[in-house]
Amino acid sequence: MSVVSTDLKMFQATTMPSGLTTEDVGGAITATQVTGSTVGEIFPTLASAGDGGGTRTCYASVFWSNTNADSDLLAAKVYLRNALATVGSAGTVSLASTSASDDDGKFVRVKGYNSSSEPLSEDIVLDGLTPAVGAETFSAIHRIECRLVSGGALTTTAGDITCTRGSVLGMIPAGYKSATSEVTFGLEASLDTSATTTDATTAPGGISFSAPTTYDTGTACANSGTLTAGADQQMWVRLQIAERAKASADIDMVFALSGETE
Repeated sequence: MSVVSTDLKMFQATTMPSGLTTEDVGGAITATQVTGSTVGEIFPTLASAGDGGGTRTCYASVFWSNTNADSDLLAAKVYLRNALATVGSAGTVSLASTSASDDDGKFVRVKGYNSSSEPLSEDIVLDGLTPAVGAETFSAIHRIECRLVSGGALTTTAGDITCTRGSVLGMIPAGYKSATSEVTFGLEASLDTSATTTDATTAPGGISFSAPTTYDTGTACANSGTLTAGADQQMWVRLQIAERAKASADIDMVFALSGETE
């Protein structure tokens, strides 16, 4: 039987970080499934450091599992649909949706740094398919959040909301609330591993971190991209909170595993 989307599930590792001092992070796969798409299912609450404290970094491990008993997932790749690129020159932010329903009843809160590397936040009211342009100059964008004009609560988008600052940085995918430049990931070089790292602030050995946003640019699974029936791909996730970054409610991490099947 061919692999279907419900066969591909994410599970926690044995030791998930409860704070920056958690030791032996990672380990074997558990039966605890990661069912949502928020940072809080993988990482503890992590506030930014104060002036001079530098970037706070935390590592965690999860597993992608092909629970199909018979069929392999071929050309398997992992990507992070709501990652924001960190490249680009300083400038104002432009936001446009693929849906007219993302109108002036919603705004996007942009959080990052100004040109003097001071924390900056700006609310930009949406205008559906028409680009809505902010007035503030951002040198870095840490995250963007979609909210209701009435009351300011986080809300899901009707379409894909693209964020541009000189060039396209990324998007909030339809049905989600936020996008972030603070999350990257990397994969172990073999399937069915149970690797650990010393503690939540120590990078796991041999892992390269990145944040591709599409299948075409995604990171290939081990075993030449073949996630065999019943096998697990260990994935490391890195969360980096910039110094004095403005706080947010739980942000989305819209990971995807895609491939081909018989």
